[in-house]
Amino acid sequence: QDLTTAYDCGSEIDGGVWTLVRHMKGYGNWGPWNDNLAGTAVLGVQGDAHSSHDWTIQWSAPDQFLFTFADCSHWLIAEAWQVNGEFYGLAKRTIAKSSEQDSSYQAEWYNREDVISDPWVSVRDHGECGSYGDGAMLYGEDTG
Repeated sequence: QDLTTAYDCGSEIDGGVWTLVRHMKGYGNWGPWNDNLAGTAVLGVQGDAHSSHDWTIQWSAPDQFLFTFADCSHWLIAEAWQVNGEFYGLAKRTIAKSSEQDSSYQAEWYNREDVISDPWVSVRDHGECGSYGDGAMLYGEDTG
């Protein structure tokens, strides 16, 4: 791979047929949107997986989501309805596959109706990951 240009490693995950619609700059708070992954938020200038700014564009309801770090060191694929198809407290949700496991398994996430930072999506159970740095927590909304 040519490291002098932005490389989208998502093109190598599960067939690579993914569209990047949201990007967090990778430090500080989680993304400044709070649409519960409905695809209604618009922010910033659309960039790529290595942009130094937060951005998101509108999208229509997908079948699946791919959540990943820009370097694809940690990632997961889940059916959209598992992520935001309903509201739920700490509940087991099915992950189709991830950087940790190539087959389906479950992890505990949150998607509470009255909590602005939800949904929380992680490779492992929410209570086990705790920090951004260990790679388990992949998505949360406006916490800031």
